[in-house]
Amino acid sequence: MAYTAWVSKNRKLPVRLLKEDEYRSISTCLIPFDGQDYFEKHFGFQNDDDPTSQLPKKYDDAMQHKLCHFRHSDGTPIDGHPPSMQEEEFQALLFQYDRAAIEWKTGENGIHFLHSPYFGEWLHSKGAAINSFLLGSMASMPRAIFTADRDRASPRTTGKYKSWKIGFRMIYKTE
Repeated sequence: MAYTAWVSKNRKLPVRLLKEDEYRSISTCLIPFDGQDYFEKHFGFQNDDDPTSQLPKKYDDAMQHKLCHFRHSDGTPIDGHPPSMQEEEFQALLFQYDRAAIEWKTGENGIHFLHSPYFGEWLHSKGAAINSFLLGSMASMPRAIFTADRDRASPRTTGKYKSWKIGFRMIYKTE
């Protein structure tokens, strides 16, 4: 949000982050099922005790392919998630994309989306980050599927501690 404010001021453009309904309207290519109605009925915004038991095999398969991997500062790979350590030591670790795990989807409008359960996008509401795989809150994935606005992440997080990457896109309206 600070970056969008900076761009607005310096470029004199009324830019902002997407709202959740706007993101959903342009990201229909991400819906992992045969149709929007099926998705909303069976997987949209549940509050069951164990909604992950209902998630499709496609989701389980995707969870096996982390988008990024940790490396020591000298480049040596770390197998899996690093063990518990002091914050300063953790932040010194490299967190790099695995090019083989990157999957892009393109909507009918030509907009590209990185498609992974380990990636999300910040939205206009402070702390709202939407998962680009199941279109729910990054903060609740995979234990439940809630809206990003309802179940917000810490606005200061990068997601690194959960092996996530969180990005954003800016929009503005033209005359």
